[in-house]
Amino acid sequence: MDLKKLEDNLSELIAEEGYSLYSCAYSKGKSESVLALVVDREDPISLNDLEALSGKVSDLLDRLDPIDEAYTLDISSLGAEKPIAIEDIPKNVGRYVNVHLSYPYKGLNSLEGYLRESPTPGHIVLEYKEKNRTLKADLEIKDIDKARRAVEI
Repeated sequence: MDLKKLEDNLSELIAEEGYSLYSCAYSKGKSESVLALVVDREDPISLNDLEALSGKVSDLLDRLDPIDEAYTLDISSLGAEKPIAIEDIPKNVGRYVNVHLSYPYKGLNSLEGYLRESPTPGHIVLEYKEKNRTLKADLEIKDIDKARRAVEI
């Protein structure tokens, strides 16, 4: 099986359906082999969305027949707390996010809250809670080493 060629074919179909292929992996087990795909898109992805996409991917796999042995197709999404590329942080204004910092901000290595604005290139304003207070942090994007969407509790 040529995984790269298979991934290219899957990426094309998945893109036509409005998603991007985040990862593609095949693991051959003793009792079960699995083709695992992780997809993403800007809008939230429901189980119904994954089910519909799974049917289209299955049809393509049936036509291509790229894997000789029996296997299970597993399609999932990055989920509600998906990673955000550093360069895409400003595109997430208005969203609840978690950022991990290269250098602590007021003693904190990470902050979680609403990304309120990106007033200038390279800067963001994050509104976060500390105990019962709502505070704003003016952060330089270059000081963020990881970011992800978060779920507010």
